[in-house]
Amino acid sequence: MHKPSIFPLLSVLGLLLLATTPTVTEVRAADGDLPNAAVIADALDAEPADSTDDLGDALEAARNSVDEAISFDARIAEATGEQRAVLIAQQSAKAEAAGGALFELVEIVVLQDGERDVPKEARNQTSALLDEVSAWMVRQIELEASELQRVRASRDEAAAEEYPAIDERLGQINGRYDQLLKSLFRTHEARVSLGIDTTASAARFDELLKERSAERAGAVRVTRKRLADIDRQAASADEEEAKRLGSLRTQQTALLGERVESLRALSTLLEQRGVSAAEYRQLIIEATGKVTVDIFNREVATGLFQDAWKRTKSWLSENAPGIVFNLILGLAIFMGGHFFGRLSQRLIRRTLARARTPVSRLFQDFLISSAYRIALSLGVLVALSQLGVEVAPILAGLGVASFIVGFALQDTLSNFAAGMLILAYRPFDVGDVVNAGGVAGRVDAMTLVSTTVLTFDNQRLIVPNRKIWGDVITNVTAESVRRVDLKFGISYGDNIEQAERVLREIVESHPKILETPEPVIRLHELGDSSVNFVVRPWAATVDYWEVYWDLTREVKHRFDAEGISIPFPQRDVHFYPEGGASS
Repeated sequence: MHKPSIFPLLSVLGLLLLATTPTVTEVRAADGDLPNAAVIADALDAEPADSTDDLGDALEAARNSVDEAISFDARIAEATGEQRAVLIAQQSAKAEAAGGALFELVEIVVLQDGERDVPKEARNQTSALLDEVSAWMVRQIELEASELQRVRASRDEAAAEEYPAIDERLGQINGRYDQLLKSLFRTHEARVSLGIDTTASAARFDELLKERSAERAGAVRVTRKRLADIDRQAASADEEEAKRLGSLRTQQTALLGERVESLRALSTLLEQRGVSAAEYRQLIIEATGKVTVDIFNREVATGLFQDAWKRTKSWLSENAPGIVFNLILGLAIFMGGHFFGRLSQRLIRRTLARARTPVSRLFQDFLISSAYRIALSLGVLVALSQLGVEVAPILAGLGVASFIVGFALQDTLSNFAAGMLILAYRPFDVGDVVNAGGVAGRVDAMTLVSTTVLTFDNQRLIVPNRKIWGDVITNVTAESVRRVDLKFGISYGDNIEQAERVLREIVESHPKILETPEPVIRLHELGDSSVNFVVRPWAATVDYWEVYWDLTREVKHRFDAEGISIPFPQRDVHFYPEGGASS
């Protein structure tokens, strides 16, 4: 004789339908419309009473409890209002007792069947009771389906303010509907474990499950369409309408979540029954936008790819001509911005070249480069706008980003401000030799944040503008004429007039020394070791070092030829012997 295992038989708890027994308050809130089948199913999920070895008593108790709970069906169907709510509450209590009795019966059958054969009559009566409960569940599922159609029809004729209550009612019915299917499935598994022929009931269950899954999938698609319509309307709605649509979207999003979870549970039941649920798994991923392990199912992945490719082809067939045109036009606008930027550079360069007021090279470079960047940026923005990109959020984002970056880069901003002041006041220009910011060299280039200086030994130094502007700036080549400062010494024994004559002849003979301003040659000081003359001729700035080096060389040659000595520091050292006189 077939002896079922304990674990499958314990799954008969699934025949005790819904997860919890409704309270009296909940029953009244539903105005007595809760189907009695669901009430009994809820109660049948209760924990069993203490087990007993008396199989006959347990079978009779289960039979009486189920009959007593079901006997409320006729009275509930005829009652209305408060009376109906009271009857449902009473049936709930009876159903809870019936659940305990049924589970006790199943437990006794399992335990006794493991030790010895259960009497055939007892097994038959247990099987018959399970068959009766299963058939009763099917009827209640059909009643729930009818109730759903009735409530949905009433919603179409109801006023808008009645929608929340009706939607709540629909949610309760849908929840019970799905729970009945789950419990019927567990009941079916229990009947299989007891060796009951379930061919006909399994076919009916599969039919109900497929119908429910298809209906839930359709509900998910409808909700997604409603959300898409809401989003399209919100794009052009005013503030008040946008607020209403936002509230509606929140409701529909919550409804979509409920329907997706319902479809997910039904898909699991389908797969447990050996029916492919790839279509529904695919729909769940599309509706939630969340990639789950279902993506590794070949049918789901293939379906998602095919749908994506189909939508892409449809979108391209409708929008490809416009996209190509916009791309070409956007590229043309961008190239136009580039061309206009180059043209602006040439115009600015010519205008500055003809300006009566001289403009520094740094300022010219700044204007020319800025003109190109501004023109190119405008071209990019117009091109993006032509491609359908919203430019306003980009500009707003750049503004916010600039504000944030401004706080983060305060030193850079101070360099920027110093650069603007340098451009405005022009303390130096490109090519000038300067001593500024602690460095000396020729200015090679400048940006709004730094200045590039090439030292005389050809090192490239990048100096922050704020360091230059905040310190003394010495522009060596700003003036076209520069004085050459030299100092020569002769010994105290040499002829002063002779030395002065020689120095003057050397200065007057040099071709690059200017006559105006007149050179200065004077006896300057009487030093420790020499009588010092200062020689200060004037020369063009570009000739400064040539004049300096030529004069120095020529003075040495002439002084030697004239017998004039150039003294150097000397020191007399006197030795005093210990205890003796100095010598």
